[in-house]
Amino acid sequence: MLGFVSCFSFFDKVSLLNLSYFWIVHLKNNMSSLDALIIELYDKQVIQVGSFQLKSGITSPIYIDLRLTISYPSLLRQVVSCLQDVCRSLSYDILCGVPYTALPFATLLSVESGVPMVMRRKEIKDYGTKKAIEGVFQPNQTCLIIEDLVTSGSSVLETLEPLLKESLRVKDVVVLLDREQGGKDNLAKHNVRLHSVLKMTDILETLRHSGRLSVEQVTELFDYFHSTKVSSSPLSNSIQSGYKVHPLSFEQRLSLIRNKVGRRLLEIMLKKQSNLAVAADVTTSEELLSIANEVGPQICILKTHMDIIQDWTESVSEKLVHLAKLHHFLIFEDRKFADIGNTVELQLTGGIFHIAQWADIVNAHIIAGPGTIQALSRSAEHCGILLLAQMSSKGNLAVQEYTQKALEFAQQYEDAVFGFISLGCIGDPNFLYFTPGVKLEGGGDSLGQQYTDPKTVIAIQGSDVAIVGRGIIQSSNRREAASTYRKACWDAYLQRLEEYVE
Repeated sequence: MLGFVSCFSFFDKVSLLNLSYFWIVHLKNNMSSLDALIIELYDKQVIQVGSFQLKSGITSPIYIDLRLTISYPSLLRQVVSCLQDVCRSLSYDILCGVPYTALPFATLLSVESGVPMVMRRKEIKDYGTKKAIEGVFQPNQTCLIIEDLVTSGSSVLETLEPLLKESLRVKDVVVLLDREQGGKDNLAKHNVRLHSVLKMTDILETLRHSGRLSVEQVTELFDYFHSTKVSSSPLSNSIQSGYKVHPLSFEQRLSLIRNKVGRRLLEIMLKKQSNLAVAADVTTSEELLSIANEVGPQICILKTHMDIIQDWTESVSEKLVHLAKLHHFLIFEDRKFADIGNTVELQLTGGIFHIAQWADIVNAHIIAGPGTIQALSRSAEHCGILLLAQMSSKGNLAVQEYTQKALEFAQQYEDAVFGFISLGCIGDPNFLYFTPGVKLEGGGDSLGQQYTDPKTVIAIQGSDVAIVGRGIIQSSNRREAASTYRKACWDAYLQRLEEYVE
């Protein structure tokens, strides 16, 4: 029995030795294939030693031009095969190559793996679909970014931004070469993991062992890479907020708005340099008209609640229209229509308020379906419609599905609907976005209203018009307060544009 055990142990040890030898050979072969790849990249002058200016602005003693790989099919296949080995351990739904060098890498990976690919445009065209991301994809899909090499990670971040704007998830980046100059840490700050086939250390060691570079050259290069770290530009605040902020100016969007009231509003905003709306939620006609006259020169819209005015008469609406013409602003009746079509028609055109006769803009919930929109557009063709997609009150029920359905209705009735009541930009640039609950100091009230400052609403969340109520109407000097808010809101819009130009 002991002899059998001893015999078994002997053969077991032999097997283990053979297995160990197998893995040693396997690892050696794998390392040799990477060594061979590095040497071929060097011999074909993809890797060059000298003095070179990089995109990040630094001067480097070594330059890697992986664009040359497209001229060598067998070399390109080796590169893609190595990238594919890294990709296999990751989970993702679609691929996106960083333009331009990594595009052929991503394309071949997509063909080989059968995983769909999308493409990021470096320049958004001002015609056609005007998309930053081309291809077929769904919100919340996980996208794997493919890159040729990483120094600071700035090129990856430039691709990351438009992907996040389209509500795609990005957790990982696979790169052929990490120059080990801070890119991995920079990307980690944005919750993106970098996976590399090669590191600069690997390349220098292989070129030294193969005799392509001298010990002195490699030592000098090691010193350079260990002493040089490059920081990357941070993601814009708008991307971190999760809203779909668009880079187009109000002038550029004029041609995109199909509703004539929406275009008229943009013209007023540009002429007055004002994207400020004042919510005149008061209970007497005297106070309503006083506010309209005081703040009129500073605003693009006056928002009313006629059903809380205790002494409403037809003459009140006539005086209000006169002031709107005098000071060049539009009247937005915040009626929030939410009934069946027939009732909505009667509410809009009849009763004691006759809203259709004096309001330029009305708004509606979508809870009753598209009949509400149809009734509003048919009964008051001169009015523009805003749909309530989100609300600023705490605990409201305008959840994501509701917001998405509002977007779908707006796209279906784009001749009538020109915008949304929302917390920021939630869709296409051919709609305008109006955010209530704006106050310079932010905060909230005892009834659940939550306030946000103009910079956050407009520059970061991408809204177009800030709706300000108590911050102005409760001020001891409404004219001055309106002027302050107008400047703050317009400056936030200009800041948003500057962020995209940079």
